Amino acid sequence: MNDEPFDQAFIDGVKSITRSQVYFHVIPKEHWSYPSWINQTYAAEERQKMVNENVICTPLHLFLRGH
Repeated sequence: MNDEPFDQAFIDGVKSITRSQVYFHVIPKEHWSYPSWINQTYAAEERQKMVNENVICTPLHLFLRGH
């Protein structure tokens, strides 16, 4: 899943390394990014606190393009 279409080279590359059926989908921007009511400054500060405290978590914000 991605916020923009995958190019054919990427699709072909993924398919060449697996025998499994794979799917490629585009997620609409409004589903991919932070909702408008999220205070992004506060969220960034809280993520930094977790880094400082060595909390192991998925850096979701890295997947939210444009933020």
